[in-house]
Amino acid sequence: MAETIYWLATLLWSLVVLLALIVFRRPLGRLIRSAGNRDLLVRIADQDLSVAELARQQADLINDLQHQVSALRQRVGELETTGWQAHDAEHEHADARLAELIAAAPAPAPVVIPAQPEPAPEPVRTLVPHPQFPVPSGPPPWERVEAIAEPAATPPAPPAPVTEKAPALPTQADRLPTPSDRRPAPSGLLWVDDHPEHSAVQIDLLQRHQVMVHTARSTDEALDSLRKRRYEMVISGMTRDENGKSIPNAGLELVRAIRMLDQDTPIAIYSNGQPAGMYGPMAQDAGANVLTGSWFELAEELRTRRLFPITKPSR
Repeated sequence: MAETIYWLATLLWSLVVLLALIVFRRPLGRLIRSAGNRDLLVRIADQDLSVAELARQQADLINDLQHQVSALRQRVGELETTGWQAHDAEHEHADARLAELIAAAPAPAPVVIPAQPEPAPEPVRTLVPHPQFPVPSGPPPWERVEAIAEPAATPPAPPAPVTEKAPALPTQADRLPTPSDRRPAPSGLLWVDDHPEHSAVQIDLLQRHQVMVHTARSTDEALDSLRKRRYEMVISGMTRDENGKSIPNAGLELVRAIRMLDQDTPIAIYSNGQPAGMYGPMAQDAGANVLTGSWFELAEELRTRRLFPITKPSR
């Protein structure tokens, strides 16, 4: 009996392993193929990234941070070598000019205060009684003490009733309708990129700081999202592949289309390269608020607008 149970258990484990292989054959196949290509996949911000792509994005962020630190150190060095020297020279010149003005100013004339004559003593006056008006005896009136009757206490008057005045409600004439009144309050960010996996690290960083990020892969998809809701900022690249062709000024066209619908939502063009340098100023003229290729500068802009809180990540 024990031997029969042993063989049944062995057969049952074999069936369980075979069933697991059948159920998970596709994920295991992708894992084996990626391992064979030495390119394992990692899921970040709902995007499947290869280890090589993840390493590239992290390297770009590190290079950007190093560039910002290098520029800051260079600026501090320039201030230490030239800025403070110019500041000290300017103050020395101002002090010398002030000393020259003081030396050239004429000496003030002495102020002579004439001596005041001493006042003449007042004559002593004596009281001579008149024969028809004798001097009364006793103390003068101002030294007499007389009882002064206190007035009868009167009960205080009851306080007047307080009537609360209702606040004046604004009328329709006082309230001007604006586009913001007819739409819900803005929330979250809209990230427009035909390859959102190329910015998965940045999007994941925002999401881990409790920032809601929606993605759109084309200009039409972004405009459709903007018609349904309002966002606190729209972030877009400059070049995109749409409808089977490459559009180098897609970011510029998106800015123009958004400004035809909305004049309030901030727009950031987050892009590098020649198209950004060529069409970036035109995008700013069309209504883009930010033009940068640095994640550090974009994050600082988000913090300035209180869209990227300086808090500890949630996970």
